[in-house]
Amino acid sequence: YLEFQGHEQAEDYERWLDLGTAVSHVTYRVGDVNFQREAFSSHPAGALVQRIEADRAGAVSFRVELGCLHEESTIRTAQDGTLILSGRISNEGGLGFEARVRVVTEGGKVLVEDDRLVVREANTATVYLVAATTFVNYKDITGNPTQRNVEVLDSVLAADYEDLKASHVADHQALFNRVSLDLGSSPASITNSTVLQRMERADKSDDIDLAELLFHYGRYLLIE
Repeated sequence: YLEFQGHEQAEDYERWLDLGTAVSHVTYRVGDVNFQREAFSSHPAGALVQRIEADRAGAVSFRVELGCLHEESTIRTAQDGTLILSGRISNEGGLGFEARVRVVTEGGKVLVEDDRLVVREANTATVYLVAATTFVNYKDITGNPTQRNVEVLDSVLAADYEDLKASHVADHQALFNRVSLDLGSSPASITNSTVLQRMERADKSDDIDLAELLFHYGRYLLIE
């Protein structure tokens, strides 16, 4: 997880998910600095990617940590600044797993402190997370998650961020854009409300747009 110290009193906070691109967004303000985050889970790249930006140079600072509820797990850092979580499900012959995180910044620096990564005074930071298990098939769990993770992480680190995002969006839209649904329009008095407010309405029978939205959200979940 990411921890942004001093951002507890953020203002003008907004977050949204673009179903058409499968990219999530967060924007907010701390003092007079505006922050923006976008994240996506890329099937072509095999990685989770999140970019953090601010409209003031050197304003991006945060900590990255990994956690796990399985008792047979460890967290460590490699010499190249990769944060690594590895372990095994606690039963005889249990499935093994590993996750790796690397942060790349423009400006600032990335430090290793007590098995966590600390980003200080960057202009932009991009977090890459890859994960794999020992699963090969239903009767074989002797796979090598470390080898797979190293290969995938090296690949995404060598790619341009915008190229990674474009590849992800194209892959998502190849499936998502196969279907369209038009049930009509909801009254403006309803669509001017947030989705959460619309979900909390006791009678949703006149909110046709919400039905369309939930239909497409279900498709998004199946794809991603």
